[in-house]
Amino acid sequence: MTKLSFISWTLLVLLSLSLVQAQTQKEEAKPELKFQRIFEGLLNSRVSTITQDHRGFIWAGTYSGLHRYDGQNFQVYTSSSLSNSINDNFIGALFEDSQNQLWVGTGSGVALYRNETDDFIRFDLQTENNLRGGENNLVNSILEDDQGKLWVSSIGSGLFYFDRTKQQFLPYKMGEFESVNSLVADKGGILWIGTVSKGLIKLNTVTGEAVSFRHDPRDPQSISSDNVKSVALDKDGTLWAGTRSEGINRLVVTPGNARFIKYQNEPDNDLSLYNNSIYKLYLDRKGNLWACNENGGLHLYSEEKDGFYRYLHDPKNPNSLTHNSIWNIYQDDQDRYWIGTAQSGINLADPFASKFAHYFKNPLDPESLNNNIIRDFLESKDGNIWIATDGGGLNYFDRSKSTFKNYQSDSKNPKSIGSNAVISLNEDLEGKLWVGTWAGGLAVLENERTGTFVRFQDWIKNDKYPIKHVFDAHFDEKYIWIAALEEGLYRYDKKSRELKLFQQVEGDSESLSSNLPIRIFEDSKRNLWIGTHAGLNLIRSTDKDAGKFKVYQPSESDSNSIPGNSIRQITEDRLGNIWIASDRGLSRYRPGTDDFINYRQKDGLPIDEITSIVEDERGNLWIGTIKGIAKFDVNLQVFTTYDKYDGMQGNEFSRYAVLKTSKGELLFGGMNGFNLFHPDRLQANPNAPEVYLTDLKLFNQSVNFHEPDSPLKKHLSATDTLTLSSKENVFTFDFIALDYTQPDRIQYAYFLEGFEADWNYVGTQHNATYTNLNPGTYVFRVKAANSDGVWNQQGTSLVVIITPPFWRTAWFIVLATLLVIGLLFLAYTLRIRVIKLQNKQLEKTVAERTTLLRQANTNLKKHIDEKDKLLCIIGHDLRNPFFSIIGYMELLEDEFKNTQNSEHLENIRYLLNVSRNTHNLLENLLQWAIKETQLFEVKPEVIDLNQLIDTAINMVSAQADYKDVKLEKICPEQVFVNADQNMILTVIRNLVSNAIKFSDKNSKIEIKVSTKSGEVVTSVRDFGVGMEKATLDRLFSKSSEQQAGTMGELGTGLGLVLCQEIVEKHEGEIWAESSPGKGSTFHFSLSQYIYEEVVV
Repeated sequence: MTKLSFISWTLLVLLSLSLVQAQTQKEEAKPELKFQRIFEGLLNSRVSTITQDHRGFIWAGTYSGLHRYDGQNFQVYTSSSLSNSINDNFIGALFEDSQNQLWVGTGSGVALYRNETDDFIRFDLQTENNLRGGENNLVNSILEDDQGKLWVSSIGSGLFYFDRTKQQFLPYKMGEFESVNSLVADKGGILWIGTVSKGLIKLNTVTGEAVSFRHDPRDPQSISSDNVKSVALDKDGTLWAGTRSEGINRLVVTPGNARFIKYQNEPDNDLSLYNNSIYKLYLDRKGNLWACNENGGLHLYSEEKDGFYRYLHDPKNPNSLTHNSIWNIYQDDQDRYWIGTAQSGINLADPFASKFAHYFKNPLDPESLNNNIIRDFLESKDGNIWIATDGGGLNYFDRSKSTFKNYQSDSKNPKSIGSNAVISLNEDLEGKLWVGTWAGGLAVLENERTGTFVRFQDWIKNDKYPIKHVFDAHFDEKYIWIAALEEGLYRYDKKSRELKLFQQVEGDSESLSSNLPIRIFEDSKRNLWIGTHAGLNLIRSTDKDAGKFKVYQPSESDSNSIPGNSIRQITEDRLGNIWIASDRGLSRYRPGTDDFINYRQKDGLPIDEITSIVEDERGNLWIGTIKGIAKFDVNLQVFTTYDKYDGMQGNEFSRYAVLKTSKGELLFGGMNGFNLFHPDRLQANPNAPEVYLTDLKLFNQSVNFHEPDSPLKKHLSATDTLTLSSKENVFTFDFIALDYTQPDRIQYAYFLEGFEADWNYVGTQHNATYTNLNPGTYVFRVKAANSDGVWNQQGTSLVVIITPPFWRTAWFIVLATLLVIGLLFLAYTLRIRVIKLQNKQLEKTVAERTTLLRQANTNLKKHIDEKDKLLCIIGHDLRNPFFSIIGYMELLEDEFKNTQNSEHLENIRYLLNVSRNTHNLLENLLQWAIKETQLFEVKPEVIDLNQLIDTAINMVSAQADYKDVKLEKICPEQVFVNADQNMILTVIRNLVSNAIKFSDKNSKIEIKVSTKSGEVVTSVRDFGVGMEKATLDRLFSKSSEQQAGTMGELGTGLGLVLCQEIVEKHEGEIWAESSPGKGSTFHFSLSQYIYEEVVV
């Protein structure tokens, strides 16, 4: 071969490869759509039209009525005898104009939906033929031109426009434009009209000029059929016309010429239409052109390929269309596609619904996965995937063809795998596939094409060990390591061909922790980690030959120990961190401290039991659990969970069944097949859902706002303020968030401002009930989050006013207040009148009583004067006889002292003592009587207390002598007080007399005077019987109970009371101290009088 030929050949090969690559890229450009069926709630599965209003509700027309969808339920509107119901149950078109008004095309005219009242205004289409309602007169198109004029078309009635002044639809050139299939508005007042039998018409609505495009069998560039079912304008303004049976036409206009390019079915061209029966053409929000075919599926036009991608019903694919008769398609404001079918309701293609590709066993597809229980994955060098299934053997996934081939155990074939329970897959350093099975040992794939395997024992020619349940195999430069459950860890020396088994040895801390090994992992430092059912084991790179194990097991006392015994998987991230998945959480090994940092459910994991772990290309960890998959952002320390509602095969994932491919894709296997995805291509739903109030219930009964006594005057969603009476005290709000991606996972929160302090987060519950609120003004607020947790924080709100009962209203309070004031004024007036009458009567009574009182006072004064006179008489007439008696008795005593008649002397002394006691009693009575009158007045003078005590002693000396009581005076010289001499003498006399009374014979009495701080304290102390505390407490009170003296002496009980009042008259104090059997001491204090010496 010449050099030039070689260069030419090389360029040709490169060009061919580029073309192949370009072709491959184009083929991969077909958007993947996964469809889910929505039909429950539809009255009819024949969905003729779909649209979305400005609030976000989806409206669907059928041949049995109109439906409004909120993601949870369909609200159905059907025709009835009521004038505000929809015209007819045949629905052919839906359109929301620039004023946000929703127009509905029916089989009997047009209806305008009123949101505030949730009903319709009917408009008739006046025609000459007066066709009845139904499919034959169905309004199939409603649109608004660039001038804001509304146009509608009907198969049976023709073309109409809406006169906003007259508020009616008027025919455009009645009879000229009949049997219209569809309309589309162009610039400059141009309408393109598809007709049943007159081809395509271009109508200038300004000039009235019309140009027809008819099918001409002789002209291949003419339109393919006169029955134009649908028309559309693409993003470039090009007109497309879909025909009833002859495919699609694209109008190409050049100066002086107009021709049509046809798109029809070509049996050998997958980019051609599946069939030629076009039902609807549609241009989506992104400028994509779609074709809906009758019994021909859905088509998407590719401008690059100038052909159509097909979307058809495929029994083998549960995510395909559920029916091939497609009547219409609509793209909502969040890029979901809503497809109306002729027999299968609505198909929804939601870009946010299924984030993960799901592969599973499909009984209808023999080339699908043959078993759903996935145990392990391995990527082949060509990018295809080996899959271990528990019961289905080994599967090979050809990704380019999306087909599966399986290799199963055959008891008749020794070259097949040993068991269909394949539980591990590994690749050796030479690229050979090693297959571990349950009860079938370990096998090496010899020939992929023929599917022949060789047993490990045969491969090494050593049957010493059974090696039955192989959960993992690992290959380094020197050894092959095999984890065999119930046996231990095998090590095969590739050079010496020695096979050694490491097992748990009791008492040996450097042996394997368990004979139940599961996983083997070699880190970047060539250390070997072995996960078992009873702890984690480490063989350092320097200990591989010796087989020394370092064991890590959980410890309740150490929070940094490995949390679980059952180790599921071990991996190393790009930073060299070792991560361990166990049945009790996720752990990161810290080599510096030789311990672990642990993450559990409380830290954000969906559950503690995790099964697998892998790192993506951005350094995030993806963790399989028995409750979904968690993404762990290591930098932010944040977990994000995905579960079956996100398209997972289920919530339970198999241990260590995970793989990252060379393209960065991740595979997770579980009990229902496996999921495949690229983390960078996961599309979360960023749209916060709009929230609306949908229903008000009073006492659990929905409120009909059309009723005259309803608290609602329009639909709740259009109400700003709700007023309820105090009797309507049990009410419920229903609300809905409009998000059509997994709407049953929308989260809600609400709170009543003015009643509650914070939000109530209630999960998927979408109603709230309140009871017995106090009268006042409240604001009810609701917010919601979509299935990916994006919250609409603004939500919606409603002012709620609870009116008080009439007795708590302002007008009632004012009237009641005025009434009370009036009654009070009346009562006051009557009371004043009564008081005046009572005052007059009282004045009369007072005058009478005053006269009587004066008379009584006169009589009382007379009696007092008589009493005073009597006291003076008593004082004079009784004192003198007592003085005489005492005097004669004293003479007799003197006379008998010198005689030997001791008996008479004793009697005389007794009588003398009685007389003196009686005289003292008389003196006390006279003093008390004087005290009780105005005669009891203090007449102070300067008194020498020393002399006054001597006087008192002289007065009671005979009484003391009678009992042989010695009186001792202890008094400093010249102690003066300014007091009434007679009164103080009475006090001293009474205290000394009482002391003698309660003293035993041959006792003594101390009379002591002391001065302190300007006061003179006189104390009289006896050593007699003393007093109990109870007696001491009532000592200075009048009492009928009098205690007799030691010789039976009696008193009046007035002496101490008199003493107290005399002392207090002198602003002094009197008190006593006593102990039973030890005597008593009485004290009284008076102000001391100090003589001031004057120097002359």
